[in-house]
Amino acid sequence: IFKDKLFFFGSYQGTRKNGANNGLSAQVPSQAERGGDFSELLPVQLTNPDTSSPYQFVNNVINPLAFDPTALYILKHIPLPNAPSKGPNWLDYNGAATVQNTNEYLGKIDYNVGKHHFSAHYLQLNYTVPTTLPPTSNILVGNTVDPQNLGVKNVSVVDIYTISPKVLLNSYFGWNSQTGVTGSAAPFNIAQAGSNIAIPTNFPATLNVGVNGYFNVGLQAASGTWNRGDISDREIVTLVKGSHELQLGGEWKRIHVPMGNSYQADGEFFFTNGLTGIVVDGTQLPGDNLADYMLGDFSSFTQGGGLYLNFTGNEWNFFVKDNWHATKRLTLSLGLRWDPFVPYTDSAGRVACYVP
Repeated sequence: IFKDKLFFFGSYQGTRKNGANNGLSAQVPSQAERGGDFSELLPVQLTNPDTSSPYQFVNNVINPLAFDPTALYILKHIPLPNAPSKGPNWLDYNGAATVQNTNEYLGKIDYNVGKHHFSAHYLQLNYTVPTTLPPTSNILVGNTVDPQNLGVKNVSVVDIYTISPKVLLNSYFGWNSQTGVTGSAAPFNIAQAGSNIAIPTNFPATLNVGVNGYFNVGLQAASGTWNRGDISDREIVTLVKGSHELQLGGEWKRIHVPMGNSYQADGEFFFTNGLTGIVVDGTQLPGDNLADYMLGDFSSFTQGGGLYLNFTGNEWNFFVKDNWHATKRLTLSLGLRWDPFVPYTDSAGRVACYVP
C-alpha cells in the first residue's frame, strides 16, 4: 500500500463437497429370524440366557414373544436382506448424501516504522455439515460425517523491535477461538424406541447400537457444543555479545473451555459376546450376536453424564538460552526452561457423575 512501509494480503477459499457412500452393506435379520427361527445357524446351538423365561430355544427356534420390544422397534426401521446370492442376511444399500461446506478467510498486514516491524493476520474458518435424517424404511442410511457447525478464528500480532544492532525484542500476541455445535442424525432416541433410560432433552439425542458382525445404528458419541479458546503473549529478548547469542523469554496463555454436550449421555449398547451360546462342561460356547440383540441381551452398556464445564486456566513458561559460536565450525547451545503444569479449574467446581 505504501512502498517499503505497508503491505496487505487477503484471500478467500470456498470448498464444497457433495457425495454419498454408495455400495454399502450390512447383515440384518432375515424374515425367518424375525419370526424366531434361527435354524439357519445350526449346528451352532442357541440358548436363552434368561433361563427363567417361559420361552426357550428348541432346535434354534424360539417364540418371538421372547424378543426385546426395543430391538423390535429398531428393526421396524431396518429392511429385510435383499441379496440372497451373497448370504441369507445380506443387505445392500446406498448411504445418504454427505454435504460439507468450508469457507476460509485470511487477511495479513505488514508495517515497517522506525525500528519496528509489525505484522498481523486474521484467519476465519467456517465448516458445516447439514443434518441428513435417514428414511424411516432404513435407519442404517444416515450421515457418515457427524452433522455440525464449526467456526474457528485466529488473530496474531507480532512486533519485532530492533533496539540496537545487538539487542532485539520479539513480541507475539495471539487470540484463538473455536465454536462448535454438533447435531444428531438419529430419527429417534433409544428411550423413544422403548428402553427405560433417562435421555437428556437439552441437545438432540443420538442413537448408538452396535451388533458385532451384523449392523451398527448411529454410533455418534454426542451432540452439543464444543467451544474453546485462548489468549497468549510471548516475549523474547535476544542479545548478541561477542561469540554468544543470548535469549531470554517467556509465554503466558489463558485457556477458556466452555462446553456442554451429551457425551455418552444417550447410552451406548453393544452386542459382541454371543451370550446365547450353550454351556458345555462349564464352558460357554459361541452363540450369535444377532440372537443376543433380538433378546435384548447386550454385552456392554455405557452411559455418562455428558460434558458440562467451564474450564479456565493459565499456562506459564520461561526459558534462557545461549548459542555459543565456539569456532567457525562449532556452535554449542545451552538452555534452561521452566514449564510448570497447573491443572485447569471449573468455574462452578463441577465433576461428572452417574446416578442410576
